Amino acid sequence: MKMNDLQEYNLAVHSWLRAKHGKANKCENKKCNHKSECYDWALIKGKEYDFKRSNFKMLCRSCHKLYDITEESKLKMSESRKEYCKNNKDLISGENGSMFGKENKWGKHTEESKLKMSENNYNRGKHLPKEYRKKISESNKGKHDHTGKNNPMYGIKHTEESKKKISENCNNSGKDNPMCGKENRWGKHTEESKLKMSFARKKYWNKLKSSNK
Repeated sequence: MKMNDLQEYNLAVHSWLRAKHGKANKCENKKCNHKSECYDWALIKGKEYDFKRSNFKMLCRSCHKLYDITEESKLKMSESRKEYCKNNKDLISGENGSMFGKENKWGKHTEESKLKMSENNYNRGKHLPKEYRKKISESNKGKHDHTGKNNPMYGIKHTEESKKKISENCNNSGKDNPMCGKENRWGKHTEESKLKMSFARKKYWNKLKSSNK
């Protein structure tokens, strides 16, 4: 594929950078987690390709990739992944999954590695824009409403036999509960978190009730 004039100009600028200022040899991102030992000259956002050192900064390959990702490209990647999973559900789920019952080549993830992955997630602490959340909310209206006539059990009564089975299977409160006395991986819920969960549930159900009126 032939390069156009713009691509040739950009390559010339990078050649000038390496000749004048040497190869990139460090990462100037203060929040870098030092995942990569390869370094690049990265164009600073808002700047143009020009023969100026101030228009560029040195980044490791990992930080460079994250720096160049835009919100638009994130959405495109997310949509393409969803589309693939939707069309290939039978090929990638359950026993058909290539990793079903297997460990990865490094073995199972340790609690330390799980924590690192969680901390390094680029979406950690971020929130979707209000406009995008509004679109999701509008598209989901009516899809997850299982109250009243929308409930699959509406107008149907359980038999005495089924009630007995449900009762037996739900007899896991208190000491019979498998999680009794145990902590989850984040520790026990604080009183503050319990209140927040309670408030969120009440808010959800009140919203459903008001929408059905």
